[in-house]
Amino acid sequence: MNRGKVLQLGFKTQVCCSIITVVLLAGILIAIAVSRIVTKALLEDHKNRGISTTLSFAARSVDSILAIDFLRLNNLTSEIKNSFDDIAYAFIVDKNGEILAHTFQGGFPSELKDANILPKKKNCGIILLDTTDSIIYDFACPVFAGNFIIGGVRLGLARTRFQETINHMLWSIFASLGLALFVSILVGFALSNQISKPIKRLRLATEAILKGNLDVRAGPRADENCLQIKECNNQKCPAYDSLERRWGNEIQDLAEAFDAMAMALKNNFTKLTAAKETLEQSEKKYRHIFETSMDMLFTIDNYGTFKNINKAGLIMIGYDFKKMIGSMNLDDLFLKPFQFKQLVNKIESNGFIKNMDCSLKTDNGRNIAVLLSCTASRDENGVITGYDGIIKDVTDLNDMRQQLLQADKLASIGQLASGVAHEINNPLALILGYVQFLIRNEAEDSERIDDLKTIEKQTRNCKEIVKALLHFARKSDTKKSIVDINGIIQDVLQVAQHHLEIDNITIKTEFDQQLPPVRGDVENLKQVFMNLIINAGQSITNKGSIIITTSFVGKKALIKIEDTGAGIKPDLINKIFDPFFTTKPTGQGTGLGLSVSYGIIKEHKGDITVKSRPGQGSLFLIELPLKEEIQ
Repeated sequence: MNRGKVLQLGFKTQVCCSIITVVLLAGILIAIAVSRIVTKALLEDHKNRGISTTLSFAARSVDSILAIDFLRLNNLTSEIKNSFDDIAYAFIVDKNGEILAHTFQGGFPSELKDANILPKKKNCGIILLDTTDSIIYDFACPVFAGNFIIGGVRLGLARTRFQETINHMLWSIFASLGLALFVSILVGFALSNQISKPIKRLRLATEAILKGNLDVRAGPRADENCLQIKECNNQKCPAYDSLERRWGNEIQDLAEAFDAMAMALKNNFTKLTAAKETLEQSEKKYRHIFETSMDMLFTIDNYGTFKNINKAGLIMIGYDFKKMIGSMNLDDLFLKPFQFKQLVNKIESNGFIKNMDCSLKTDNGRNIAVLLSCTASRDENGVITGYDGIIKDVTDLNDMRQQLLQADKLASIGQLASGVAHEINNPLALILGYVQFLIRNEAEDSERIDDLKTIEKQTRNCKEIVKALLHFARKSDTKKSIVDINGIIQDVLQVAQHHLEIDNITIKTEFDQQLPPVRGDVENLKQVFMNLIINAGQSITNKGSIIITTSFVGKKALIKIEDTGAGIKPDLINKIFDPFFTTKPTGQGTGLGLSVSYGIIKEHKGDITVKSRPGQGSLFLIELPLKEEIQ
C-alpha cells in the first residue's frame, strides 16, 4: 500500500523528495562527524590551555614560595584566576600540602585539598571533578627549585565555555542544514521541471501514436544507429562531429552524445599519452646529456641572467646553484666587462657563435681560458627568448700547448747550443793553453802578467759557459748511481744555509723519510737544487722563508721548493728556462742556471714545472722516476 502511494507521486515530487532526503542525511552525518571532531579538538585545546596555564602558574610562583611572600602569592593566584573566564579556582600549597594562597571567597573547601595528588615529575596531573554547578578539570603541578619540590599549584578549569562553544556550533550546523534544505527544495523543483518537460513531450507523442496518429514525431529520426560512429570514418556523416546532434529522442541523443564524447576523449587521450611518452623520453635524454656533460651547459634569459646550469658548470666556476639562478649574470663571469653585449650582437648577426675565446673568473679568484658556443632560443614568432650555451675549459689544454711550444723551443735551442759549444770549445782550450804557456814564461814583475791572467780568467769563464750549454743540451757525460734525494738536499743546505740565514731567510724542510732512492748523477742533481735554492733566496728582498718538501706518489719522487719572494710575472713565466734569460742586473747572472737545471732534469727522464704569482712567491716542482723505473 505504502509502496503504491510512493509510486503514485509525481516525477517532480519524487526528485524533490530524493534531493531533500540526500541533503538531510548528508547534513546529519556531517553534523555528527563535525561535532565529534570539533568536540575532540576543543577538548584537547581546553586541556592544553589548562596545562600551559598551570605550568606558567608554577613557574611564576617559585620566587614567591621561596620568599614565603603571601601578598605576592595571593596576587598571583588572583591574577591567574582572572586571566580566563572559565577558571573556577587557583591555589598554591607548600611542599607539605599546606595552603599558602587561594581564590575561594567563602573559605577553602577541605575536600578539594586531596582530590588531586601532585605528581613527582615536572608535568601536570589532571582529573575531572563533577561539582553540583559544573564539571571542572583539576590540574595539579609541582613547583621545583632546581631538582627539589618546594610546593605545588592547583588550577580548576570549568567546561562552561567549552560547552557553550559546542552548543553554538551545533546550532550553526542545524541552521545551515535548514538553509541547505530550503535551497535543495528550490533546486529540486527547478531541476525536475527541466527534466519533466522533454519527458512530457515524449509522453504526449506516445499517447498520440497510441490513438492512431502515426504522423506525429517526438524528434528527428536517424536513418542509421548513431553508435555506428565508433567504426565510422566518413566525415560527411552528420554524426561525425560529436558536438552536433541532429536526431533521436533526448535519452538516445544523450547516450549517443556521451558515447561520441567518450570515443573522442579516448582518441585524444591516446594521442596525448603517446605525445607525453615521447616528450618524457626526449626530456630524459636531454636531462641525461645536461647532467652528465663534462662541459658547462647553461641557459640564460635576454639579459644574460642564468636560468639553469649543469653540475659540471658549477664545479668549473665554483659558484653555488642558488646564488647563480635568477640573480647572477653571464657578464659577471667574463674577465673583460660588457662582453655579453658583444656575444648578443654576434648571435643576432650570425645566428650563433662557435668556439669563441674567452677568459672567465671563478669564485675563488682563478682565471680560466674557455671556448664559448651559444645559440638563441626563439618563440613561435621568432622572437629571442633566451640563449643556450656550452663552455669548454681549455686552460689545461693551453698550458699543455705552451709546454709543448716551450719544449720544442728548448730542444731547438739545445741543438744550437750543442753545436756552438762544440765549435768553440776547442779554440777556447787552445787559447787557454797558450795563455798559460805565456804566463809560465813571463816574469812575476812583468807588466803583461796581469793582462795574461785576466785573459786566462775570462777564458775559463767562457769554458764554464760552454760546459753549462753542454749540460743544457744534455750532451755532457754523466755518472749515474743510486742516490738519496733527502741526503743530496741536506748536503746542498749545509753549503747554502749559512748564507741564506745571514739574509734573514728561514729554511724549512719536510722530508719524507720513506722516500725510495732514485738513479742519477749526484753532482748534477746538487747543481739543480743549489740553483733553485739560490734563486729562491735571491727573490726574497727583506725577510722570508724557503720550504723544501720531498714525497713520492706512485713511481715518482716529488721535490717541491717554495719561497715567499717576489714571484714571477705571468708574461715571463714561459721564458725562465730559456738560455741566457735573466731578470738579474748585468754582471749578476748568466741566465743559464734554470736552463741547465731543466736539461739535467730532462736527462734524468724527469720533469720540472713552476707556479708563481707576483708578490706571493714561487713553487718549483721536480718529478724524478724512482730507481726501479729507470732501465
